[in-house]
Amino acid sequence: MKFLLTSCLVLFSFLGSFLYSQDPDSILFANSNFKRVTVNIHFVSTLKNQLVSNQVTKELSEVFKNSKIDFRFLRYNCSDKKNPEIFTSPIPTSYSYTRQMRTCRDIFFKDKHDKNDNDYYIFLVGDFSDKNTLGFAIPNKHVSFVKYSDLPNFSKSISSCLMRTRGVPILSDSSALAVQNINKLLTWKECLELRQSTSFFQLLDDYEFVNANNGLVAYYLWNEDRNGNIILAKDGNFINSITRPFKRNYTIVHLKIVNPLFWQLYSNAYFVVSPLHLLVLVLVLVLLLYLRKKVNARILKSSWYKRWLFRIFKFIMVFVSMAIIGSAFYFVNKYYSYHFLENHQFDMFKNYSLKKVLVGLGNHPDLIKKNQGRNVSEIVICKKGNWTSRNLKAVLYFDIQENRTGKATMVFKKSANQLIIAGRNYPTFNHYFVFTRRSVAGSVISQTIYDFKGKEIVPTLFSKNPSKRILLFVNGYRPVSTSSDLEKTFSAIQAKGLEIPESSHHIYDNDRFAYWSPWKNFNLLFENRIQADNVYYADGHHSISTSNYTTLLNFSNAMAFYPKPCKNLNAHHCFQAANFSNSMVNSLSMLPTIPNIGGFNTRRKNGRMAGINLLQLLNEMPNRSNNDTIYMVAHSMGYAYALGIIEVLSKNIKFGGFYIFAPENASSGGVNSKQWDEVWQYGSNLTNPPKEAPCLQDGIAPQFNVKGLPSNNIIHFPSELNKFRGFSASHFIGNYTWIFDIPSGQRGAVKRN
Repeated sequence: MKFLLTSCLVLFSFLGSFLYSQDPDSILFANSNFKRVTVNIHFVSTLKNQLVSNQVTKELSEVFKNSKIDFRFLRYNCSDKKNPEIFTSPIPTSYSYTRQMRTCRDIFFKDKHDKNDNDYYIFLVGDFSDKNTLGFAIPNKHVSFVKYSDLPNFSKSISSCLMRTRGVPILSDSSALAVQNINKLLTWKECLELRQSTSFFQLLDDYEFVNANNGLVAYYLWNEDRNGNIILAKDGNFINSITRPFKRNYTIVHLKIVNPLFWQLYSNAYFVVSPLHLLVLVLVLVLLLYLRKKVNARILKSSWYKRWLFRIFKFIMVFVSMAIIGSAFYFVNKYYSYHFLENHQFDMFKNYSLKKVLVGLGNHPDLIKKNQGRNVSEIVICKKGNWTSRNLKAVLYFDIQENRTGKATMVFKKSANQLIIAGRNYPTFNHYFVFTRRSVAGSVISQTIYDFKGKEIVPTLFSKNPSKRILLFVNGYRPVSTSSDLEKTFSAIQAKGLEIPESSHHIYDNDRFAYWSPWKNFNLLFENRIQADNVYYADGHHSISTSNYTTLLNFSNAMAFYPKPCKNLNAHHCFQAANFSNSMVNSLSMLPTIPNIGGFNTRRKNGRMAGINLLQLLNEMPNRSNNDTIYMVAHSMGYAYALGIIEVLSKNIKFGGFYIFAPENASSGGVNSKQWDEVWQYGSNLTNPPKEAPCLQDGIAPQFNVKGLPSNNIIHFPSELNKFRGFSASHFIGNYTWIFDIPSGQRGAVKRN
């Protein structure tokens, strides 16, 4: 018996020591049943003799072996592309590639290369300007740059960058000091994070401008001779003689103001205040005060009847005064705008070539960008070595004049907001240029219309207009990472104070920022339901300052102290929580409930720019969108942005379905549900009884009902999904795929087309 007890004690001690010795993360990893996957690692040599040895690839495979990830290594040599030997070091904590990195990457990908989700490209560079930098990678982007070396740390540098491209912050940077601390094997926690992260192939960083073929301002550049004739291209082609580099949403202005009366005191997107404005205001006020004094003196000397007439006159003068002051500001502003904002000379570009001017327009420090609210053309002309700019209307007209020698000259004639062809006016939503060819006698031989890209528009096709279904996705706030773990993503914002610059307000034909695609192909699920002919993406990203939180600090405090999801969802204990001063408060009081109307309207106003750009894409031929039907999917901040788009589209398209997910500050704007075939709002339940427990609420954008939307059109999470919810998770777009499981015909189901 004694022997039996001793044996059991030894056995239990052994089992206990075994269990305690096992890392709990290893147990969790084993229970997750991850399948073994293969990842393609593409080594791109930028200089000669950059051969990655078998020893390095073996070490890499060893580091990642516990994660059940196998590597397939491929090698490319692009040392003949004149790459720099030393690359400028990026800021370690930045999320953008340097100019040299972008150039090197773009040259390489001009050739056809695999761009699948399991493809990762590592560019091997000679060195970085900061000798302490060994590599650079951006979370969730599939391109990294690593300093080539034959030292033992080389494989560690690659490991660090590979982890970072998967969105796993193994290191804050890839410096020489940090790389030394990398383990020979990934920890089980790192393995878990690596396999749980979602990867979607992306080459570009979020700060790069992508030419989207739409923009409110179309840029045209050409050279003129002394007589004002456009200097033709070497091949004599008239279209090639007019350079059309890009479209943007802003005009480029050179404010060289010598007269102190016109110096800027204040400016915004709508008007400028200069000393002349104030001077005119003072003069008008002095004049009005003088008239008031004279009228008061006459009142004292007049009879009862005349005194009342003078009092009525004073009352009328109040409104007349307001009109005079407003008119004074308006006319001074028109003069200011015409002479300084719409017409100006680029002195810094004197005797520049056209290529140098294009570079200067993008980065010269003396130039400012002024957002526009309608389609305009900015023409930049060189005459006698001087470059001048004018802001004109959307359609440009050129005359091609034949002469007796058989040659023809081309001159710019005018601009308009309509296409005027053979005496007929066609209203336009896009940019065009028209060539009118005239005989020696001056009579019209022909007229040819081109869109901004130089594609000929044939008027006989104007009447052919098949109806289309248009699907538009409008994303919300874009954090610095697309990690599925939003707690970590927003913690990074809290720690580093990082925010991506606001939207450029262009429309894209792909998921440019990988906002929708990584989460079970959320966008494709919608495409399959709507069966759209064309799919577009609008970027509604704006700063947290436009949200109800108003500041990053307010958001950080709420996120840090708001209660986590209760373990027992049938017995909630989350109704009170300790705040930053350690006082117990109502948990819901930590959420921002006062609407930031100004921030909401900023997003809605900017959405109008995107709406005009969408009309451009839908109306490459004039008046093509009238019989089309649009379906919109908006998330978070994208809701306010979508309302701005709708304002622009309202009389130019039919409305199908509007699907609103977790709208931020929904109470500050409304929808006309009668305008749509169907409108649904999806999100947490904060206001409709019975309210959900605090720990289930959307903490990023506390949910209020969209104005104008019947309560029957507001759909909340199914209770069986409560275990996946929380401050961030209830807002996360990847947690809304359940709407596609709603049976057809029931509330919230997306109609099939």
